[in-house]
Amino acid sequence: MSLYKIYIVFTFSVLSHVFGTLEAKSQIQNDLTSALDTLVIASETDTLEPQKVVTLRLVKIQQYMQSVQLIFELENNTEKVLNNCWFHASLLDSNQLFLYREQPLLFNGIAGHGKQMIELLCESVGIEEVAFIALRSQLLELDRVETLLSSQKVNLVQNDETPVFMQFKTY
Repeated sequence: MSLYKIYIVFTFSVLSHVFGTLEAKSQIQNDLTSALDTLVIASETDTLEPQKVVTLRLVKIQQYMQSVQLIFELENNTEKVLNNCWFHASLLDSNQLFLYREQPLLFNGIAGHGKQMIELLCESVGIEEVAFIALRSQLLELDRVETLLSSQKVNLVQNDETPVFMQFKTY
């Protein structure tokens, strides 16, 4: 496309944005219409789904003596250093009643696209009682910039070997 045609397309795109849709009768105006359609489609796809910043996996849940042992893995899906990522986790039964109090899950110092594991022991709970792991998101710090950690930034990966289900809760 020549520089003159690009100038005309740009001018018409500005005019159509300001004054609404123009009647397209010539070939240049038809090219403009298809160019505008393409731009609209591209901008809509950009805002469909934000990239998940982190992935939280339940790697293992098992009975350990008279406690339930949970092993979580957090993966940093960005190029940035994840300084801190903080959740609260609690165990719930099948009626979603508390079995074990909130425990902090604090992941820190994870390089870009790196992973880290944390073990959590919940005393005096049987594995057969646990149906849900309730997560409450707290803080996310990337490259020393703190933000609130929302569930939209987290990809939860369930453990297929157990019926225990991880979910976000707001209290």
